[in-house]
Amino acid sequence: MTDLQSRLLGVFAARCGGVPDLIARAPGRVNLIGEHTDYNDGFVLPMAISGQTMVAARARADMVIRIIAADLQGAECQFALDTPIAPDPLNPWSNYVRGVAESLLLEGVPVTGADLVIGGTV
Repeated sequence: MTDLQSRLLGVFAARCGGVPDLIARAPGRVNLIGEHTDYNDGFVLPMAISGQTMVAARARADMVIRIIAADLQGAECQFALDTPIAPDPLNPWSNYVRGVAESLLLEGVPVTGADLVIGGTV
């Protein structure tokens, strides 16, 4: 178990109670040559780096997404999936999650509430 995973599990237990349903990991990425050219038929050489982002997640029975930022002194915010989803100017770090949730809903993907603890080393 990595230090980051242990930290997320600790934050999850303290703030959400219990354990997450899953922990997902995504490696960081750098482009060694070319930037923003991979979608313009240009040369690009992306590669994973040791920095990473992890999310500890557990489903909720309601339509609320609660996000806890382990790297921002445990900052927390939440939003409801059954009301219009808008950017949060007070918690801009949460806007990526809001955008993903809104995109999934617009595509007709069934989305339920969730508790999310996010942290990283990137």
